[in-house]
Amino acid sequence: GIFSANPETILRARQLPKLSYQQALLMAQFGAKVLHPRASQPVAEKNIPMYVRCTTNSQHPGNIIANQGNPEIIVKAIVTEAATQQIVIPGYLSTSEIKRFSEQFLSLGFDELLTCQIEDNYHMVLNYVNKDQVQPSDKQLSEIFLDSQLRIKNNCALITLVGESTAYKWIEAVIDFLNNSAPESIVAVYYGENNSRLSVLVSDTKC
Repeated sequence: GIFSANPETILRARQLPKLSYQQALLMAQFGAKVLHPRASQPVAEKNIPMYVRCTTNSQHPGNIIANQGNPEIIVKAIVTEAATQQIVIPGYLSTSEIKRFSEQFLSLGFDELLTCQIEDNYHMVLNYVNKDQVQPSDKQLSEIFLDSQLRIKNNCALITLVGESTAYKWIEAVIDFLNNSAPESIVAVYYGENNSRLSVLVSDTKC
């Protein structure tokens, strides 16, 4: 079934009996391997409940993914994606420029985990998914995007917490905890829409 974290690495991970479509999709997008990101979209559009069951234990209740999750559990899950790369592009990008950068990085074998405009900089968090070719070096990327003055941060990990969108204080609590515990490891903090997600990019060696 679907757990609040990877049970192989976090022993206190708990099973989540009920999730909303949005929560399941966010978990899949940001690192949970139990469900493909595109798997929940068709059923969500038709409002069809999805059951995730155990193939080796038919009696186990598993999980249900439906229109609404369990609001009593404020922070649903924590998921991670290692070996990520932060690209910062100076300037405020237009829609056509964003599309051009996305298509170029995709053609080079990168997958977008997160993109956003923060003030005068456009941020991209990517991971390299092309197993048939060697990942382009920073020098190669700088040459390909010669006019863009890319700022590249390697060896990062993206840690994403998925929470209840009807509550917001959990995000404040997480930020306070990070600031008081390991501020030197934080590269960037990215907020999701409607208090549903908080993504923290950290130095991989500190993860």
